[in-house]
Amino acid sequence: DSGDGTTSNQQLLHGASLLLVIVSLFLAMLLAALDQTIVATIILTVGTKFQAFSKIQWITSGYLLAAAVLSPSWGKLSIIFGRKWCILAAIVLFEIGSATCGSATSMDMLIGGRIIAGIGGGGIQILVILILTEIVPIQKRGMTQSLIGVAFGVASIVGPLVGGAFTTHVTWRWCFYINLPIGAVTIVAVLVCFSPPPSRGSLKEKVKMIDYLGTLLLTSGLVLVLLGLTFGGDQYAWDSAAVILCFVLGGAILILFGIYNFRFSTKPLIPWAVVRVPTVLTPILAMNFVFMAFISGIIYLSVYFQVVRHASAIQSGLHLLPWLIATIIVSIVTGIMISKTRYIKPFALTGISIMCIGFGILTLLRVDSTAGERIAYLIVPGFGTGFMMQSLALATQVAAPKHDGGVLLATSLLGFGRSLGGVIGVALGQTILNVSLKSKVEKHNFPANFSTQTLINNPAAIQELPPDVKVDLLQIYVESLRNVIYMGLACCLAGFVSCLFITNKRIP
Repeated sequence: DSGDGTTSNQQLLHGASLLLVIVSLFLAMLLAALDQTIVATIILTVGTKFQAFSKIQWITSGYLLAAAVLSPSWGKLSIIFGRKWCILAAIVLFEIGSATCGSATSMDMLIGGRIIAGIGGGGIQILVILILTEIVPIQKRGMTQSLIGVAFGVASIVGPLVGGAFTTHVTWRWCFYINLPIGAVTIVAVLVCFSPPPSRGSLKEKVKMIDYLGTLLLTSGLVLVLLGLTFGGDQYAWDSAAVILCFVLGGAILILFGIYNFRFSTKPLIPWAVVRVPTVLTPILAMNFVFMAFISGIIYLSVYFQVVRHASAIQSGLHLLPWLIATIIVSIVTGIMISKTRYIKPFALTGISIMCIGFGILTLLRVDSTAGERIAYLIVPGFGTGFMMQSLALATQVAAPKHDGGVLLATSLLGFGRSLGGVIGVALGQTILNVSLKSKVEKHNFPANFSTQTLINNPAAIQELPPDVKVDLLQIYVESLRNVIYMGLACCLAGFVSCLFITNKRIP
């Protein structure tokens, strides 16, 4: 029961129709995934241009925060209005945000565009997974769900390379303008190729089915908590009134949402029947930790290559290839193996174990690490990441209730966990990096005219310092980045514990 008057059997596609829809969905997911990875190589350039390097985490965090807080809403809206019209609306929002980013004249305008794009991009990611869940039987979902990992992997390769090429040879603005033609093609493809059965009810009835109060409470509570997490230790001290107020007020609103959603709402945003199942919650929690590690790793390794190795934007993208190619290859193989064996848990545990080892190895990264060492260090976590996307998605779907849209809502919560993990990972990573830099710099006797804030706002300035000062600062920068990697390792370990408790069931 899809919860909208249709059943899963009515959503199944075959032959050419299935192929065309899968291609359309792959384009849509590639669009959203590309926007997360293409910015990795423009961080230094944009931060320097607007003299606002301390705000660079918002280029990623603004996108991920918007994507995260509205993820549960997209799942519910897709049941009310239908998956097709919701994914089209998400793509249009994403295009508006991309156009705003490309024409930005300040860091604040760029961040605003990223938030709009995040609302749309989050919807795209949720809806692609939901549609892929419905158009094929569960026995074949391992292969189709692997497309998600492949899309992220391809975007992770193409994004840094294209972003680096635009930034180095044209302008960083085309990192966002490139989304416009891809989005237009995707809209046409979805309109022409995807024709699911209509959901029940008139437009007036559908509008009445939206839980406006629940959406407002959940969104505002999450925004405040994540703002506190982002501001803490960076713009404001952890014990400052602003940070404490964000946590207290945000936490209180989320508690209020829980009470309202589970006890009083007649059309709850998050049904109790879904979240009361422990084996639904554990893969969602695991996905949260996996993406905290993955996004923080990709973003801050890019910073390592640009600041410490003095790589250009396009060179930084090339340096990340070992991780990303490993992710694509393993994702495809894992999808095939899950479909063949119908096992889920062994693949999830294998992947998260390799990620733990990989992040442990990444802590060996030094200022003067050789090319061979860097390649070896990046392959291992990439190998582990490739196991995780489809195994956790399938674990959630197998355990989810099969009535009232339970599978769709559980899958949207998985997307929520993924997006939330991304924004927390980036925010914590930036906080750890800034705090570590300040702490370590204060222990050295650098010239009186040297400013720690300058190092945080414009780390490229390191290259202009005297050789002896430059050597010491690069070492400090690597040690500070290592603390971010330790955070990623802790997330992988927490993800391993979560994976121990996912369902033991095989795919039917």
